[in-house]
Amino acid sequence: MPLYSADLHASRCLVYDEQLDRSASFSTLFVKNNTETILENGRATVLEGGRFVGETNITNLRKGEEGFCTYAVESAVSVRRSVETLFGRTPHCEIDPDEVV
Repeated sequence: MPLYSADLHASRCLVYDEQLDRSASFSTLFVKNNTETILENGRATVLEGGRFVGETNITNLRKGEEGFCTYAVESAVSVRRSVETLFGRTPHCEIDPDEVV
């Protein structure tokens, strides 16, 4: 039984965090609270096209605030990280599109 239901402005994105996992990216929602109420801490179900794709924890979001909500490991994407030690180059990550299923 849902306690609260609202349509939120959200964009799906992939997030890579080497400290969480060295080779996986995470399916994440970038959420903006466009409602008239504060979204309190709690669990939320993520649906995509009416189909269950995961669950996430929402942290307090006041009206107009934005945040990220990670809901699943993205198994179709493999991340390979490399660090170059040449002067002036910064570390970067590459996602090989040929490895995306």
